[in-house]
Amino acid sequence: MSVVEALQLEPSRAMCGVAIMTASESERILTAFNDNALSYDHGQLMHTAFEARVAADAQALAVACKDVALSYSELNARANRLARHLIAEGVTAGSLVGVCLRRSEQMVVALMAILKAGAAYVPLDPNYPAQRQAHIVEDSRMAWLLTQGSLLPQLQEEGLLQDALRQAGTCLLALDDTALVQKLSTLSDCNPAVRVSAEDTAYLIYTSGSTGRPKAVQICHRNVAALVKWAEAAFSRDELARVLASTSLNFDLSVFEIFVPLALGGATVVVDDALALLNSEADITLLNTVPSACRALVDAQAIPAGVRVVNLAGEALPVALVNELLAQGTVARVCNLYGPSEDTTYSSWTSFDAPLSGPMTIGKPINNTQFYLLDAHGQPVPLGVPGEIYIGGAGVALGYLNQPELTAQRFIADPFNGGRMYKTGDLGRWLEDGNIEYLGRNDFQVKLRGFRIELGEIEARLCQMEAVKEAVVVARNERLVAYWIAREGQQADCAELRAWVGAALPAYMVPAVFMQLDAFPLNPNGKLERKALPEPEQPAATAQLAAPQGEMEQALAQIWQQLLGVENISRDANFFELGGHSLLAIKLQSQLEQRFGAVITLRDVFSQPTLAGLASRLAGQGAVNPYPNLVPIRTAGSGRPLFLGGMPKGAFLKAFGADIFFDDQATHCDSAREFVPTGHVPYGIANAAVAGEN
Repeated sequence: MSVVEALQLEPSRAMCGVAIMTASESERILTAFNDNALSYDHGQLMHTAFEARVAADAQALAVACKDVALSYSELNARANRLARHLIAEGVTAGSLVGVCLRRSEQMVVALMAILKAGAAYVPLDPNYPAQRQAHIVEDSRMAWLLTQGSLLPQLQEEGLLQDALRQAGTCLLALDDTALVQKLSTLSDCNPAVRVSAEDTAYLIYTSGSTGRPKAVQICHRNVAALVKWAEAAFSRDELARVLASTSLNFDLSVFEIFVPLALGGATVVVDDALALLNSEADITLLNTVPSACRALVDAQAIPAGVRVVNLAGEALPVALVNELLAQGTVARVCNLYGPSEDTTYSSWTSFDAPLSGPMTIGKPINNTQFYLLDAHGQPVPLGVPGEIYIGGAGVALGYLNQPELTAQRFIADPFNGGRMYKTGDLGRWLEDGNIEYLGRNDFQVKLRGFRIELGEIEARLCQMEAVKEAVVVARNERLVAYWIAREGQQADCAELRAWVGAALPAYMVPAVFMQLDAFPLNPNGKLERKALPEPEQPAATAQLAAPQGEMEQALAQIWQQLLGVENISRDANFFELGGHSLLAIKLQSQLEQRFGAVITLRDVFSQPTLAGLASRLAGQGAVNPYPNLVPIRTAGSGRPLFLGGMPKGAFLKAFGADIFFDDQATHCDSAREFVPTGHVPYGIANAAVAGEN
């Protein structure tokens, strides 16, 4: 019924129930704009899609990581042996198996083995704080946790995580344990026969939660089958030949990076993170990352020459970045992708193969996905009118683990096409050509540098601190700012607040600035007026403060100047208050390792954010290395290490008090331990160092 008809026939009818569009207009935005059906196998499993490629081309490259390369046949055999062991240990359909591994080919083997055993994998990033890891263990009650020997001390240390593992009855399984490796070698490498449904959960992704506790999105095999089918239509075989896998398993971009190429005959190239390309070029054809990381690569001219497609997602994509990528000459197209974890990685996309002059959009729905832009009453909005984005179709997740009420609130019946749709909380508007312009959030969730962050989770953590009475966190100028009010008689400094948040939340959720207020600004209704919160105070002029002291502080100050674009940095300056954030902290890690051979973690940067503090932390590793080609490979552990370089096989060098054994193939690590005396300082030497005076 139109507005005119309602006025004539039902003048008392509520306006929210009156259609403001004609039937043809409604048909266009509800049907025509969502006309993207593509037939796919609803029963396909993530691992059976891979097994089909094994049968088609067993010797093709499947996984590459540093110097290790596995063919489809080799990856399948290793995954099958591990799957059979898991099955023998009691893993079955419906089991939840954790994965806490450093990034390597073994990580991919573990994921595939878990799926082949009929279970679902639960990522547990080893870099997460123990409190967040403990929550994931408690919530999922994972029965097994696949890990490695170097991480066992961290997992077994008494505290919150160990308590959670004990209460959940979680069994730790170190995949590099000598006895386990020997046992696996005796098992059959044939595909195990396990009954799994495409509706079974394949993996969990824990996302930030507004209540202060992360929530687990349940994705099933059928969801991923639909994603793979879209990717097959969207990308050529050549483009998917070598896909960079740089994203943590705790984020759903990793699903595209690993499982799409392995389902379609390509290879996944595993690195620590996208910024690893700053230090060494990778042989890849498709780069999948967030715009902020890509910007760093472009600025450093570090986009590998073989890259043909750049996929960017997770945050707003600047038009200038698209044009700069295309101007390089080797990149054929740039894709902007949008999608919440609740809709299996990607929901809409657009592809650019020529410079862009107009505004950026998030494109159109991918195949078998429907977008609805609705008003507050659940009615479709006309072209150009802002509405909340609801997503229906094949990618919609099963829901949230152990949270039926929240699942019912966010996953609701689709009145337009049947099935269910997900209420995103994102705002957008239809454009004339069927593309969607993204307009931001309608709540307090933000995305920074590709990470989805519930500001309420950070606020909840701050309010658990004894000194904090109230806290509000906002995103300003691409960084998080925390405003807080102290309890009467209590006080805390920025370092204490930062350490408190960092002990429970990932580094990307730690605010860069903490600003104490006497009271929060309120609107006339007595509600918090976020827009009236004051701008963060600028740090005091560094020229009036103490200058860096000593070689380490001076060298570190030079690096900060380059990264932060700030001159005259004092020894009391704070990395984050000068504009630093987690992405720049990763670049700082890389530069310190390159220049000094110093290995630090993100936790080191957050726990020692001042120039003097971080320099002291670095000094604890020893004197500044005057030979940057000498790189400490491992600084802890009880085993006697082997270190390799560009010398003839069997060569033995004594230098700087260290005995160094060289092997041309880097394949005899265990047997060659005999050559390295206990207690000697371990170094690896690059070819340049061997050839030069070092």
